[in-house]
Amino acid sequence: MKITKFASKGFSLIEMLVVIAIIGIIAAVAVPQISGFTSSAEDSRNKRNAQTLVSTYAQAQAAGLDLIPTGVTKTAAVDAVIDGKTITDGAFAGQYFGVPNMEDSSRDDALEFLKLSNGVLQYVPAGGQ
Repeated sequence: MKITKFASKGFSLIEMLVVIAIIGIIAAVAVPQISGFTSSAEDSRNKRNAQTLVSTYAQAQAAGLDLIPTGVTKTAAVDAVIDGKTITDGAFAGQYFGVPNMEDSSRDDALEFLKLSNGVLQYVPAGGQ
């Protein structure tokens, strides 16, 4: 009687299950990390938008242009900076100060990091009022 040895080709069911289990463990560890990166990126974008608004406001103030009307809310003040104005006379004649391409959702998210105090728009990294 002749004993024939068959060579195994491919993976066994146990080997496949072990590989799937390892991939599942790696995915379970990685997914929360990835969502944390997304949240951090959104926070950074909102802070950058707030800084852009404050910078535009400060540049307009330095050029002698008051973008924010007296007695308005923070949202109205930010809208005034976004809409902007063009200086008509003086050394900065024809110069436009504003942020015309900012979307409403970006503005709303940036409001969290802005503060309006005595008609002055300020950036607050920890969140405004």
